[in-house]
Amino acid sequence: MQASRCRCRSVALLMIIVYCSIITQGQLQDTASICQTLQYRALSLRHQNEHQCLMLEKLNIDLDKEKSMIRVQYQDLYTMISKFRTDMFRNVASLSTPRRDSPKSIPNFRDIPLVRDCSELQMNGISLSGVYPIRLPNRKIVNIWCDMEDKEDSGWTIIQKRIDGKINFTRRWDDYSFGFGNVNSEYWFGNDNLYWMTHYKNYSIRFDMWDWEDNYAYALYDYFRVENEQMDFQLTIQGYSGTAGDAMFPYHNGMRFSTIDKDNDEWHLSCAKKDQSGWWFKACGYASLNGIFIENGISEPSPDGVIKGIIWSKWRKEYGYSLKRTEIKIKPRTKQKLDDAISRQETTKAGTEVTEAVPVDNEKTETLPKENIKSNGNGVTVPVIDKDKIAAPETPTDSTPDYYTDEPDYYY
Repeated sequence: MQASRCRCRSVALLMIIVYCSIITQGQLQDTASICQTLQYRALSLRHQNEHQCLMLEKLNIDLDKEKSMIRVQYQDLYTMISKFRTDMFRNVASLSTPRRDSPKSIPNFRDIPLVRDCSELQMNGISLSGVYPIRLPNRKIVNIWCDMEDKEDSGWTIIQKRIDGKINFTRRWDDYSFGFGNVNSEYWFGNDNLYWMTHYKNYSIRFDMWDWEDNYAYALYDYFRVENEQMDFQLTIQGYSGTAGDAMFPYHNGMRFSTIDKDNDEWHLSCAKKDQSGWWFKACGYASLNGIFIENGISEPSPDGVIKGIIWSKWRKEYGYSLKRTEIKIKPRTKQKLDDAISRQETTKAGTEVTEAVPVDNEKTETLPKENIKSNGNGVTVPVIDKDKIAAPETPTDSTPDYYTDEPDYYY
């Protein structure tokens, strides 16, 4: 009995030694399998399972190979990343930081706040014109071109631009609602975007225009607002000043937007189809800056008198004259009034000429009123010049009436 127990203990000890040898075995590819050794064969048939032994042995070998391969890949990847990091820091150190106002600089968008319009960008120190992202009150983020060129009157958000006629403005309602084009060239910002902007802040609007002789004129309106799509993006515009003539108020004020597939005008036909564009037509109107681009500005009227083109009739006042280039831009009313006041103050300072006191003959000064002469301390009387009474030159005003009394409801 005791001998039997000793034999069982010996067998168990031998099995432990064999399995420990299998687990701790390293690379067994080039050596003989442990499952075929004499130690393993010495086990009883009850404890021998050659197939299971070979499977365990193969798994152990594959695991070691995989660990070795992963170690090599990790080392290669670490070396590659370290080299890339070193090269990146070396290249960055060799670059000079561009100034934000430099024409060659690329804006770092991490330094640009996400604001509601271009005037807020200008107040944050951005003074380079270009494309910037803005966030509308409905939290939609869109790209827009910001006009920052004029230091005394910058911060304009451009909502329409016509340059060369490469973008088709004969669009349907959904296109004009959503917006279309390329903000780097020609585009329409979108009526829905205009609704969100003008309903959460009061805006002024300016129409800039150039003819084919590169003459420039503008029309500034103190108040601009666009209603929602349920009201067909109805327009409110008033408070004109400028040099182009008032072609929007009162004729287009209160009108709903029309496109080639949605007629909201008051004409017996469709102004949008006639003009092949979208606008706040009445019947049809004195302005249509989304019309067809006409090369050299010459538009021959059709036999029934219909003309087409980029029209602002109160400026050139030539029947059918189509403009070369236009920009429509908006700015918050408070910011526009502040910029306008600063501009007037600068104009007043520039236009004021202070004349030095010139000695005059005493005999001649006797004819001057006493309050207009004084002594310079050397016995010579000089005329008194009141600096505060020198007025700045008057700004020319536009005398164009709101609409021509001898014109029909539609001038086309």
